[in-house]
Amino acid sequence: MQKLHLTILIVIVIIVTVTSCQFKPKVINRKPLIVTTVHPYELIVRELVDTLFTVELLNPSYDSTQIGTTDSQDILKLEKADVIISNGLGLETNLGKVLLQSSSKTIVASSFVDKKLLLTDNNTHSCYQDIWNSPEFLTTIIIGLSNSLGKRYPMSKDVIESNARLMIMEINQVDGKIKMELEQYHQPAVVILDSSFAIFLTYFRIDYVNIIRPDAGNDITPQQMQDLIIKVKTKKIKAVLTNKQINSIQTASLPSKLNLKIITYENQDTNTRATTIADYLWLSWIEIKAGLNKSVEK
Repeated sequence: MQKLHLTILIVIVIIVTVTSCQFKPKVINRKPLIVTTVHPYELIVRELVDTLFTVELLNPSYDSTQIGTTDSQDILKLEKADVIISNGLGLETNLGKVLLQSSSKTIVASSFVDKKLLLTDNNTHSCYQDIWNSPEFLTTIIIGLSNSLGKRYPMSKDVIESNARLMIMEINQVDGKIKMELEQYHQPAVVILDSSFAIFLTYFRIDYVNIIRPDAGNDITPQQMQDLIIKVKTKKIKAVLTNKQINSIQTASLPSKLNLKIITYENQDTNTRATTIADYLWLSWIEIKAGLNKSVEK
C-alpha cells in the first residue's frame, strides 16, 4: 500500500512539474539598445559598452550631409532605442522633431565640447560638425559618453569607465604616431574642397586652403580660383583632398590649372575598414598624408 501511495505521489509531482514548465512565462533579458546617428559614434559606443548593450547605426547609407529622413524605419528604430547618440551642431536637422520627442533618452556628443573651439575659418557662428576627427575632442566625447551612460546604467559603470580609459590610451598612441610621422614633412599643406578634415588638419597643424565654405556646396567661383592659385604657389601645395560626394566640373578641372594631384578619399562617415575609433583616426591620416608634400627641408 505504501508503495502504491509513493508511486502515486511521484506521478503527481512529475505532472505538476511538467505542467508548470509548459505554462511558465519566458523571461527575456533584452540588452539595452543604443542607436547612433553616424558611424564614428557607433565605433566609440561599441568599444565603451562591449557586449553589455546592443549598438546599432541608424542607417549605414547616410553620410554627414544627410542624417535621417522621414522614413518610417528610421523613426521606428529611434523609437525602439533605449539611448540615442547624436552629434548635434545641425548635423541631424532632418531628425529634429523625432530627436526632440526623444530628448530624454538622447545624448548629444557635441554638448561635451566647447563650441568656441569649433568655429569655422571665417570665425562665424557656424561650427564644424565632424568633431570626431580630432583626438582632443574624441577624448572629451569619450569621457562625456562614459559618464552619461554610467549614470543611466550604474551596474555597467565600472566596465564602461575601464573601456573608456583604454580607448583614450589607444587614441593617444595614434596621436603620437601621427605627430612622429609628420616630422618628415616640411610645412605640410593641402587643398580641401569641404570641411570634413578641417578639424583633423587644424589639430595636427597641417596648413590647408578650404575653397568652399563648410556650409555651402557651391562650385568654385572665378575669384576663389584666383585666390587658390596664389595660395597654392605660395604654400607649395601638391594635392587636393576631395570627397567622392563632390561632383563639380570646376573641381575636375583643377589638375590642369594648378597641377594638383587629386586624392579622392572614402566616405569617412561610414568607413567600415575601421574597427575602433583609434583605427578610424589612423585611416584618416593615411588618406591625408597621400596628399602632402613629401619633400623634407633639412
